[in-house]
Amino acid sequence: MQQRGRAFAALVMSLVVAGACAPGPTDNTPPGGGGGGVVTGDVVSLVIVPQTFSLLRNDTLTIRVIARARDSSQLVRPVAWISNDPSVATITPAGLVTALLANRSTTITATVEGKVAVTTLVVTGGPETDVPVASVRRGAPDE
Repeated sequence: MQQRGRAFAALVMSLVVAGACAPGPTDNTPPGGGGGGVVTGDVVSLVIVPQTFSLLRNDTLTIRVIARARDSSQLVRPVAWISNDPSVATITPAGLVTALLANRSTTITATVEGKVAVTTLVVTGGPETDVPVASVRRGAPDE
């Protein structure tokens, strides 16, 4: 069972760049503003950073997306974030991921100007964190 739990905790990472959803109203400007990114040019690729991660139940981590132009320069653009299963993990417009249910996974999607980057987050924490409480039966012991 221990090995199965460890195997489940292994992170599955995929990156998909495709024209899909429209960009959202959120801002992915690095803390402190600006960040020296280029503000002109079309987005041709996205990468979610960190590219590999898993979280323990109730932990948080701020992730970000790097948008690049055709010449590989970094672009500063609004990002729309979404968690495929908010009961497993949520994400704020600033990229703050909060892990909620252990031994589950969900995809996190970033969209910038119609380009999409997708990663799968695995939430760990062991079976003891999500085991239902057994009901107590009244009566004589060993009935």
